[in-house]
Amino acid sequence: MIAELLLRGRGGLRSRKLWIIMVFVIIVLGAVGVVYFYINREHPEEQKQEVLTKVSVKRLDELTQEGEIIEVGTVEPLKSAPLVARSGGRVTGVEARLGETVRAGQLVVEIDGQGEASVARVQVGSAQAALNAFENIRKTAVEAADLAIETAEINVEAAEAGRKLALSQAKKSREQADLAVRQAELSFEDQIESENRNDALVRAADLALQAAELAQDQATIAKQLTNRQTSDALLQAQAGLDTARQAKESTVAQLASQRLGLVAQLNLAVEQVKLQQVKSSVAGQVSRLDVRVGDFVSPGQIVGEVTAFEGAQVT
Repeated sequence: MIAELLLRGRGGLRSRKLWIIMVFVIIVLGAVGVVYFYINREHPEEQKQEVLTKVSVKRLDELTQEGEIIEVGTVEPLKSAPLVARSGGRVTGVEARLGETVRAGQLVVEIDGQGEASVARVQVGSAQAALNAFENIRKTAVEAADLAIETAEINVEAAEAGRKLALSQAKKSREQADLAVRQAELSFEDQIESENRNDALVRAADLALQAAELAQDQATIAKQLTNRQTSDALLQAQAGLDTARQAKESTVAQLASQRLGLVAQLNLAVEQVKLQQVKSSVAGQVSRLDVRVGDFVSPGQIVGEVTAFEGAQVT
């Protein structure tokens, strides 16, 4: 009916265009509404947003002066961590006051420590001093073992050089003895075959030959002895080098074992000291302290509480 009135009025053409535009707008709005409806139905979780309420913190007397109190609520922390003593003893240090802000891992209460000489702290000092002294001893022992190896290596080199020199000299002596024998043989043969043979000269040449052969025998014996002696000396030097190297390996292994024992003692003493320290496990504010210096606590006792800075719950 609206369309018919528009068509009958003045400016029918303009009215027709206006009617077409209105129909188009209605169709578009309907399509947008349908799409929005389906989107909200398929993804309802995306439409859920947390609404943050603005909170004003004031004292009770200020609120009563401003007007009537409609609701009274409480603010509670979402997370808090108790301070638990892991060992028993006397409290000798309270390192954080009530209401003070602490960080995670910060010392709050100390038991049997600080200004007093606790057994655990004495053990830590003794173990550390023993480990330091051990390191100096270990360094000296390793240096001595290295020096023994260097000396043994020098002995091997000397034995090898001496062997070469002695064998060279023995070889030269044997060559000289062989030459002397050859010359004596020639002289003896010359005297035997000489036309003017002289028995005295023959006997002298024979004596010279015998002396040369004796020298040759001695040179042979010297060469054999030199070879045997220098070989034995070289073997002894090499055995000494092997012994020095094995001694170093054994020393290093024994020192490593002893060091492990000292490190274990130090770690044990350090852990004992840690047991005497009550630290905050979270960053927050000290909201409760149940002990003072001089109080005695037992293992597992709760000595305080830290409220964490991780939000709050408003009721």
